[in-house]
Amino acid sequence: MYGGHAKQAGLIASQCHGGAYTNRWTIVVDDDIDPSNMFDVMWAMSTRCDPPEDIQFIKRSWSTPLDPLLFAPPWQNNRAVVDACRPWGMKDKFPRVAEASPELKEKVRRLGAPPSPRSDSGPACSAAGVLEDALSALVNLGYKESQARKVLEAMDITAATSVEEALKGALKVLVK
Repeated sequence: MYGGHAKQAGLIASQCHGGAYTNRWTIVVDDDIDPSNMFDVMWAMSTRCDPPEDIQFIKRSWSTPLDPLLFAPPWQNNRAVVDACRPWGMKDKFPRVAEASPELKEKVRRLGAPPSPRSDSGPACSAAGVLEDALSALVNLGYKESQARKVLEAMDITAATSVEEALKGALKVLVK
């Protein structure tokens, strides 16, 4: 591989038969990103792509009458090729991805940990919800319920605590 390789690969992929017909977006990612996982792809675009440098636009490419944005010939569309790879000049210095080991991920899955705050259900809206989730998470990590309640009490978190106060209490304990 060499500088510009990702961009060249994206430009070629965007113009081959399978990639060109009705395509609008071609996104190139490093081998540590699962291209079938849209969360990972969007993460790579958000952390590794500098839009003015890493997005190339191709105008008037081959398309189809089935393209919903086209109403009459010529059947051509525009597309973007996104280089969402680590910058070539920084590939050895670019920060590594901080990620849990596959073993730890599996252990957490088996414990049945509650969904993270960025799940589809959205963030917790009450301190009672925060308290319940925190208690459940600590129990799933191996704490006895009585121990988990003591940890939460040390953070001054009760069902009557506001979310803001709960976060401040957690920060006090974590900063110590």
